[in-house]
Amino acid sequence: MKKAVLIGFILIVGVGALLMGARTSSGVSGLPEEMLYPKYLKNRDEISYTNVRNELRFRFWAHKFNFRELPHENCYKMQRRLGKALEIMREAGAPIPEINDETAFDEKSPIRVYMKLQAKRPHGECSFSAYKEDANANEIIYCKYHGLDRDMHNDFAKRHIGDFRAARPLINAFDVAELILFLPALIIFGITLIVLKKII
Repeated sequence: MKKAVLIGFILIVGVGALLMGARTSSGVSGLPEEMLYPKYLKNRDEISYTNVRNELRFRFWAHKFNFRELPHENCYKMQRRLGKALEIMREAGAPIPEINDETAFDEKSPIRVYMKLQAKRPHGECSFSAYKEDANANEIIYCKYHGLDRDMHNDFAKRHIGDFRAARPLINAFDVAELILFLPALIIFGITLIVLKKII
């Protein structure tokens, strides 16, 4: 019964989201689609029973997930390590290689000497690349599957925050979970108003 109610609610919200229209990246910004809205986020944002259930479960059992390393977090850590290694290379006057899976993970890669820890692929889908706004800009490292670690590139993310927001849909699984959690409070508020109206 609970599953049927949840699926029904998801269908209603999903149809509503389709009618309102999802915001999608037009590519006008020039940023790679894999950086703006990667496959990992697309899969997580999709309004489906599994995604909404996972979002609700996370809120109720957050303490169980506190010490668990999530794949995208490991990926973002790797992005930070690569970024730090490039900084050290730049300071040392070493030539900066093109960032790809070979330079990130190959033991013979020139970047490996500048990394404190041995690099290993955080997740089977991880594939690294770099974006440069212009010839003088530093490389912005991102994963083609998990996207950009926005905490690492605050200035870059702030400059392009509108592009990142526009690339994602108007309503996603996270929003549906928030709405479900907020719904009882809304119903109680409505009932309270009706009761107060009758009393007064």
